[in-house]
Amino acid sequence: MNENPAQIFLAELSRQIGIENLAYNEDSVCCLEVGDRLAVQIEWEPVSGFLVFLSRVGSSPSSGREEFFRALLEANFLFHGTAGETLCLDPESGDVMLCRTFPLATTAVATLLGEFTYFLETTDTWADRVENGLPGPTEESGPSPSTLQFRA
Repeated sequence: MNENPAQIFLAELSRQIGIENLAYNEDSVCCLEVGDRLAVQIEWEPVSGFLVFLSRVGSSPSSGREEFFRALLEANFLFHGTAGETLCLDPESGDVMLCRTFPLATTAVATLLGEFTYFLETTDTWADRVENGLPGPTEESGPSPSTLQFRA
């Protein structure tokens, strides 16, 4: 059987984090809870050939919105504050999301696994920043990959 990179990635991630048989659902999505507060959606888009990581980092504020969104846009500029990911606003919920898209045809599975770890670290950092009103990141922000606990 000739598996595609999205399936190989999920199988290897499953092996690395110790959760057996991670799989995409009928909508080609796999959701993971990470620790006590983060959830990551891994979406495989078979038609376009992309793999997408998506995570909620917090809610947009009811006041101080201009400053808040300015900080998000500044972080997105040349990915200066997002480590290659993109901060965005979910139009339905108003939640602030972090996302990253990878073309499966040109991205090695080993690269995807490393980028997933970076994505988790960036998600955790931005969840802290949004929760704390967007102060700058600190050296100790972000979990160590060895301390992450996963649930499917």
